[in-house]
Amino acid sequence: QPQPQPEPGPTPDSVPAPTPTPTPDAPAQPQPQPAAPVQPTPAAPVTPVYRPEPGAYLGNQIAAIGMFQHTLHDRLGEVDYTERQRGEDGNEHKAVWSRVIGRTFDATTGADQIDSATQAAAMQVGGEVGQWTKGDSRTHIGVMGGIGHANTQVDSSITSYQAKGGVKGYSVGAYATWYANAAKPTGLYVDSWVQYGWYKNSVQGQSLMSENYKSKNWTASLESGYAFDIGHSANRAWYIEPEAQVIFNRYHAPKHVEANGTEVSVAQGGGVTTRLGARLYTRELDMNQNRVQPFIEANWWHNGQAQAVAFNGEQQAAQTAKDIFEVKAGVQAELGKGWTGWGHAGVQMGAGHQRGGEAQVGVKYSW
Repeated sequence: QPQPQPEPGPTPDSVPAPTPTPTPDAPAQPQPQPAAPVQPTPAAPVTPVYRPEPGAYLGNQIAAIGMFQHTLHDRLGEVDYTERQRGEDGNEHKAVWSRVIGRTFDATTGADQIDSATQAAAMQVGGEVGQWTKGDSRTHIGVMGGIGHANTQVDSSITSYQAKGGVKGYSVGAYATWYANAAKPTGLYVDSWVQYGWYKNSVQGQSLMSENYKSKNWTASLESGYAFDIGHSANRAWYIEPEAQVIFNRYHAPKHVEANGTEVSVAQGGGVTTRLGARLYTRELDMNQNRVQPFIEANWWHNGQAQAVAFNGEQQAAQTAKDIFEVKAGVQAELGKGWTGWGHAGVQMGAGHQRGGEAQVGVKYSW
C-alpha cells in the first residue's frame, strides 16, 4: 500500500539582509582655478626733452626763406601813381625804387618746450629795364637786389638752456608785371618774379662753440589781382582788389658737422606757399593834386610743408602753423613830381602761440 506523504509545511521567510550602513561621501575636492592674467601697468609716456639748438637751426631756415619774400604792392606801391608821372606824349619812363622792411616772428615748438623769437630786417632796391605797350595793356620788366639779416633767440622752458641763431642774406632777381589797363586804377594785373638768395648762418648753444654754415634759396612767385570800383562819394572813389599768389621756394644747405661730431642737414627745405587776400582802398578824385591812398588788407597764407632739419639722420620739424592770417593797414601817396611813397604795418596770427609783425616803407622815383 502506498505510504501517505506528509503535507509540505510553509516555507519560512528568508532572513532579510541587514541594510548596510551608508558610507558618507568624501568631501569634494576644490578644482584648481586658472590664475587671473596679470595686467601690465602701462608705462607713463615719456616726453622727450628738446635742446634749443635745433630751434636755432630751424629759425635760421625760416628767416632765410622769408627774408626777401614780397607782394606786388610791397615792391612797387601804387602803380597807377607811376603812370601819372608820364609826360603828355606818353613816352616810356624810367624808374628806380627801394623798400625797407622789419619783421618779428614768435613761436613755441618742441612739445611747448622751446620758445623762439626772431627779428629780421631787409632792404631791396630795383629798377625798370624795359616796357612794352599794346593797346591799353602794358608790360614792365625790372631787376632787383637785396640785403638783410635776422637774429633768433631760443629758450628751453624745461632746462633753461638757450641758443642763438643768426643769418646774413643777399639776393638778386628779376620781375615782370602785366597790366590790362595801366592808365586806370581798375582792372587785371599779373605779376611774377624770381630770386636767388645766399646766406651766411651761425648757431651757438649755451657754453658751446659757434657753428657757421652757408645756405641758398631759389624763389619764384606768380600773383594776380583785379581791382573793382565799388563806389564814389563827393570827392573820393572806393576800390576793392581781390588777390591770389603762389610762391615756390627751394632751400638748400650742405651737410654741416658740428664741433661735437653731430651731422646737421636740411631734411625739408622750402615748399609751396599760397596767399589769398583782398585790399580795400580809397583815393581823391581831384587829379590836380598829389593824392593819398589809405588802404587796409587781409590775407590768408598757407604753408604746404613744415621746415625740418636732421641731426645724425633724426629729423626734427618746425611745429609752426600751416595757416597764418594777416592784417595790414597803410598808405600810398604821390610825394611830388616823379616821387611816390608807400608804407604799412601788419600783424600775423597762427595756431598755438605763433605771432608776427612787420612794418615797411618804400619810395620810387620816375622820370
